[in-house]
Amino acid sequence: MGYFEKSRINIVKYTSLWIGIAALVIILSILLFFTRGLNWGLDFTGGTLIEYRLGKPFNSVGEIRPLLAEFNLEKSFLQKTEDNGVIIRVKELSKETRNAITQKLSVHFGKAELVREEFIGPVIGAELKRAAIIATILGLIAQVIYISLRFKPDMALAADIALVHDICAVILAFILTQKEINTPFIAILLTVVGYSINDTVVIFDRIRENLKLRPRDSKETFPQLVNRSILENLTRSINTVLTTILAVLVVYFLGGSAIKDFAFGLTVGIAAGGYSSIFIAAPVLVLLRKRQWLKEEEKIKEEETVRSSSVNKLTETPPKPATQSRTSTVRKKRR
Repeated sequence: MGYFEKSRINIVKYTSLWIGIAALVIILSILLFFTRGLNWGLDFTGGTLIEYRLGKPFNSVGEIRPLLAEFNLEKSFLQKTEDNGVIIRVKELSKETRNAITQKLSVHFGKAELVREEFIGPVIGAELKRAAIIATILGLIAQVIYISLRFKPDMALAADIALVHDICAVILAFILTQKEINTPFIAILLTVVGYSINDTVVIFDRIRENLKLRPRDSKETFPQLVNRSILENLTRSINTVLTTILAVLVVYFLGGSAIKDFAFGLTVGIAAGGYSSIFIAAPVLVLLRKRQWLKEEEKIKEEETVRSSSVNKLTETPPKPATQSRTSTVRKKRR
């Protein structure tokens, strides 16, 4: 038994609040996307990638960043590789600047051998951006088809609204922090979509199960049943989200700089997915079936009025028998 299974928390009661918060996240992310915009990385905008093999070992790329400050490249993407190698990715790099960087690294590390130099054109970056959008849309469509086949179309619509909220939450977090967007961002979105839909499926499965087990003469309405289903899974959902986020946070704080943005996106997406499966998907389903459960409530009220009227008829006091008046008149005559 979960901690919340027997509680009186009414999540469905505040459906308008949860949907309002989701709408705010979606609208804000769209507005900021067209005004402030995302910080697109080299994978999408194009740029230069250079790889060096240094003469001395180094512990982390933090030792190299101060050397690049002279060229205003200290915030560039750096990645440590095997054999004392380092990869530097920048948006624009002239031949003179590259030679100056090579000389600077050679002075500090004894030797700086240029192993690789690649240029990513803006055309390739535009194709990657298009591929990212298509992959996300196809992922959403696949989830809709899966939910429609396993449950019902209205459940698929509710789940997809929750997924849009999760994607917008991740995009909003990257816009506000201005973290660089590269190809791992696609993996973040698809991972969040898969995680969120998994949690939503568990709650929808419990709703379907409770609907099958509900007696025909039950007075429990559909919103009450949905709320009970959420509470029955609330402990499981919270534990799953917390344990997953803790594992990702370990990667964020202890992992290298190359994976920090990926861990950040997963943390935001998993938290948003856990929230949406509880506070968005199920309440939206209640709204989509509003006509159906309003009819159920009217039917229950009619049955209650019929029962109460029949009970009142049975409990009415019977009229006094006529023999009492006759006996009183006989007594008067005798007197």
